Amino acid sequence: MKTVILLIRMTLIICTLVGQLNWLGSQTRPDCSFDVLELSTSLKHPLREDMFRANKTLKKLKLEESSILFPDLGDPKLMKLVVFSDASHANLPDGYSSAGGYIIFLVGNNKRSCPLAWEAKKIRRVVKSTLAAETLALVEAVDMAYYLGRILTEILYRNKSSCNIPIECFIDNKSLWENAHSTKGVSERRLRIDIAAIKEMLERKEISAIKWVETSHQLSDCFTKKGVHVRKLLEILKSENLYS
Repeated sequence: MKTVILLIRMTLIICTLVGQLNWLGSQTRPDCSFDVLELSTSLKHPLREDMFRANKTLKKLKLEESSILFPDLGDPKLMKLVVFSDASHANLPDGYSSAGGYIIFLVGNNKRSCPLAWEAKKIRRVVKSTLAAETLALVEAVDMAYYLGRILTEILYRNKSSCNIPIECFIDNKSLWENAHSTKGVSERRLRIDIAAIKEMLERKEISAIKWVETSHQLSDCFTKKGVHVRKLLEILKSENLYS
């Protein structure tokens, strides 16, 4: 009986701590997003190790200073949205779920920037490959960027029918980049619909560009992998300069 009570108390403590970390990660500390995602997937059957990991994440946040500033971005009608999306295949604690993540910056013509949205989450279905995980992560990121673009367009241009804010996407998966710009269909049939949706957005200019970058320059890498250093992201958030 005592063991059951201790287990219940430990579960409640972990759930409370993870909930607090999740609020912090979604509001001001994107650098802890993957740690929170990993902890969240363990809540059904929490272990003592999860308590240690949650406390370790909390200590890391206290030691690592972070700030998010909203600078003057110059002419509002020359702004663009810059999206970094990434994914890792079957790397979550259950052994088969994949992590996906993105961060979206609003960038001015003076090259200063501020983050508008970020997220680390479990890919909505089990996938067979890294390409599939990266594709679904990009679809989620573009969906959010287009939504933000529509809101900004309505504010700046009084236009409710389209998105006039350019959306520039950066990915580090060469296969996804090639498939997005190819007329050939991918071998995985279930994935063809998502690839087709991305291609259509490119053709309709809803996405201005999809560009490939080295993994070392992929700012959303820390949203999908354990142990990835977040210093580069924190420096950009502090400096307000995405292209420094």
